[in-house]
Amino acid sequence: MQRVFEGDVATVEMLKDLLVGEGIDAGSSPASRFSEAAVWVNDESQLDRALLFVTRFKRGEPLKHLERTPWKCPQCGEALEAQFEACWNCGTPREAAV
Repeated sequence: MQRVFEGDVATVEMLKDLLVGEGIDAGSSPASRFSEAAVWVNDESQLDRALLFVTRFKRGEPLKHLERTPWKCPQCGEALEAQFEACWNCGTPREAAV
């Protein structure tokens, strides 16, 4: 495990969720009297990718998954907003729409 970010609890949880959404095995630890909350990468092979993502996050750069556009389910034709990774109607994954 490698710590990649420290900060307030809300930012740590948001960043952890963003990393997980990018397929990075990440976790978080709560703040204590002696330290801020932290984001950890559990798989060392994903560390470089995670650090690049964290750097972009800190700079306020656009993040890949946030740049997505709405999509249409190829299975049932449902129109879906960008944040959905699978069709809420039939469960078809977004990747099938590519």
